[in-house]
Amino acid sequence: MLYDTVLFANGGYDMVEKDVVYKMNVDEKKTLYKTEYGGKMYYFCCDACLKKFQKEPQKYK
Repeated sequence: MLYDTVLFANGGYDMVEKDVVYKMNVDEKKTLYKTEYGGKMYYFCCDACLKKFQKEPQKYK
């Protein structure tokens, strides 16, 4: 999984997942857009990225 560590303004750290389509950080605990492919969970910033991934998931492995 592609994780980044993010420092929030309140001084706390959190781990976030990388959207493989749009390449932005996504909070896996808050996003509504996720799917499993090949035994791995993928997280997305929006419905459009999720749908794009679902059309060609092998492109983003």
